[in-house]
Amino acid sequence: MRRLVGAAALAAWMTLVGACAPDMTFWEVTRVRGELKRTMSGYELKLCGSSEPRAVKDFTHGDLPGLWRTLGVHPSSALFVEANLGSSSSNPELRIHEILRAQPAEGPGCEEDWAYEVRAHGNEPFWGVTVKQEGIVFEQPDEPTRIEFPHVRPMFEMRSPSFSRTYRTVSGSDTLVLRLDRRRCQDGMSGFIFPLTAEARFRGRELHGCASEGAPR
Repeated sequence: MRRLVGAAALAAWMTLVGACAPDMTFWEVTRVRGELKRTMSGYELKLCGSSEPRAVKDFTHGDLPGLWRTLGVHPSSALFVEANLGSSSSNPELRIHEILRAQPAEGPGCEEDWAYEVRAHGNEPFWGVTVKQEGIVFEQPDEPTRIEFPHVRPMFEMRSPSFSRTYRTVSGSDTLVLRLDRRRCQDGMSGFIFPLTAEARFRGRELHGCASEGAPR
């Protein structure tokens, strides 16, 4: 059960189901990062900052078994993943509910600098946008290679079956618009999986790519 459920609503719901399910377990879902491996009996996940892996159950409705094939890597390979993990104080079992990001574990993984709000990127042409509290930076190989914009709060829009958010910021005569949709995106060059689809508009160009969410300090 996610934290966003109000206490009053949760109490009312528990009253309704209490008679028929007195031992029901409630699950808290948390966004985590770590190294995922297949085992003879299922899967194990070693969380960033932990020295020991834990067995995890697949509650992704079929997404997890095909993850290695989607990434084009051998089934025995370790993956670095970002996932929504379910846990409960009354049940020792850990459950993976959703894979948000996935790539082979050979990269920086847990050592990556996550001190950003959003990081978006695209290929052909190459471009990148990093959103931090201290500002928004647009980068590309051509001139200008780097332009700094002031940080702005995003505008949110509900779109079935998910939502989008848009950053619109201005620096001098330049305007940058970055739109993010909560829809899985697979990078066309690396094959890595990201949780957000990105679209940037800059100097008359419409740029497409993927994005991930960090952990701002």
